[in-house]
Amino acid sequence: MANNVFTGTIDNDSTKAGNWSLGVVPSVGDGNVVLMNNSFVNMTLNADLEFDDLNVTKSTGTLTITDGGGYAIKVYNSVSKSNNVDITFNCNFYVKGGSVTMSGSGYFNISSGKYFYFDGNTTIGNINIRGGGTVKYLSGTITHSGVINTKDAINFDVNGDGTITHSGVINTKDAINFDVNGDVNPSATTTSSTGINWNNYKHHTSGVFKAELSPLRVVGNFTLNGNNLGASSLSDIYIGGSFNTTNTTFHSNGTIFNLDGTGTITINGTLQQIQHFIQMEQYSI
Repeated sequence: MANNVFTGTIDNDSTKAGNWSLGVVPSVGDGNVVLMNNSFVNMTLNADLEFDDLNVTKSTGTLTITDGGGYAIKVYNSVSKSNNVDITFNCNFYVKGGSVTMSGSGYFNISSGKYFYFDGNTTIGNINIRGGGTVKYLSGTITHSGVINTKDAINFDVNGDGTITHSGVINTKDAINFDVNGDVNPSATTTSSTGINWNNYKHHTSGVFKAELSPLRVVGNFTLNGNNLGASSLSDIYIGGSFNTTNTTFHSNGTIFNLDGTGTITINGTLQQIQHFIQMEQYSI
């Protein structure tokens, strides 16, 4: 197995063999790894780029992948990233199965109007996502056991054609928009075949989160941590564990928090205009 690096020897066109270190454009089943290291340069997709494995180790500078005409990157086996550099995708990015693992503080930056798709049986560890684009779960059995870190104005969406298990933590910063069809049943678990039920959820810093189009379910604990947090007026949130705020000024704008499990309610800070439904026999404040 060899590494294939986009060097841009000729130009930025992904379809030219001479732009790749092995002298061949990557393809599914070729036995090579697409390596985004410090020699990897900005690329323009002039066809779908499909291959088995992606390893991102670039440690300096910036890197942008641009859609040259309705094209996407599709990875079928594994995605790994171990650096502190953000990689910007001005194109759609598909994980078609296998595994996704990330370390370091760098993010996959999904541009507005573009998608990061999970489309196949996938095991996900830690992952950092930012930008104005959308993370969308399409199909397959998807198991997420790590930490999701987001910032900017990322969106989460789900197609509902698979089974998703989330046993980690999702940390969100800035604005975020959910349409993940969370389960409103109090007996909901972290495995769903119709949407996403988050295990534990933390919203940090300032910014507005939205769950207007479908409910947001947190099976475990829901934490607000930051000043001038807000939610949209039509958001509907279901919490099975504890509800916590830490040094928080939160503008709920009529957000409905449905606390339907067992746990504690800890308020540190100010909740404004909040409505909540609490089964008092199960909660302590």
